[in-house]
Amino acid sequence: MKNFLLILFCSALVISGCKIRTISDNKVPKDGVKKYERKSLNGETMETEEHYKNGQLVREVVRFDNKNLAYERYFRTDEHPTDSMRNYFRSGQLRLLLVMNDTNRVLMRGYYENGALEAYGDTATSIEYFDNGKKRSETMSKTGQIYKVVRWFRNGKKQEESEWWNDKRNGRWRQWDSAGNRIRNELYRNGTKID
Repeated sequence: MKNFLLILFCSALVISGCKIRTISDNKVPKDGVKKYERKSLNGETMETEEHYKNGQLVREVVRFDNKNLAYERYFRTDEHPTDSMRNYFRSGQLRLLLVMNDTNRVLMRGYYENGALEAYGDTATSIEYFDNGKKRSETMSKTGQIYKVVRWFRNGKKQEESEWWNDKRNGRWRQWDSAGNRIRNELYRNGTKID
């Protein structure tokens, strides 16, 4: 999940850029499209389109200089109850899909550049995969608190299983080596080892 937060943060930085050159009229249109260029943090020029309906921003599209989509977002409106964002690799392959529904539940899917699934999840569970398709980690949460984390080695053997509450170990913490031998089995309560 950390990788996805990093991808999301970096994507936002790349897309946000700092220098903007307006291509069309700078006024916000009631209906229609406003176009301008941005310079990304790496200096790449990216064309941006903002689509408006009844004076409300409903869609934003950002393209790499090769005209492939870099980013696309649909904003929540009365007619469209979900807010969604897609982020792409320069090649055009989908990198990340985030959807927030009308109850603010977030659904996420992320991909490697070869199209293989890297991670998916929602506000309760997230799962990450190695590029070989084997599971890397699974995080389950309840009411926003992480309560179980499981990690695997690249070879598919379980590496670690831990339970958490309020950012502290709370429950069993088990670890295995890459051959499957248990190397840790400890019990915690509120961050303190009791067994």
